[in-house]
Amino acid sequence: SITLHDSCRITRRYNRGEASRKAINKFSSLVEMGNSKKKTSCCYYWNFGYDGANDRNRKKRLNEARGKAKTMACDCITCYGKYVGLDDRIEVIDILELFEEAMDKGGGGR
Repeated sequence: SITLHDSCRITRRYNRGEASRKAINKFSSLVEMGNSKKKTSCCYYWNFGYDGANDRNRKKRLNEARGKAKTMACDCITCYGKYVGLDDRIEVIDILELFEEAMDKGGGGR
């Protein structure tokens, strides 16, 4: 199963979070976090990197994700950059990695 970190820009600002959900459900099963969709927690990239002492919000978000799934997908490359490598107990992926993996296994192409 995979959980999704909705980005502030894609989900809150542009209301485009459903495509990521559909993609995850094509390749795996989506497990929603408590703070998802319009209630998503920010990665603080657009807040000029300030997330309090020791990446407080990001670590809290990763902890929540770990309680839901072994993998957290990000639908925004800047969010991915903020989360990847912060916690080795959960795999953080860019949503496009799902498509890349499917293509590598022969699930894509023309």
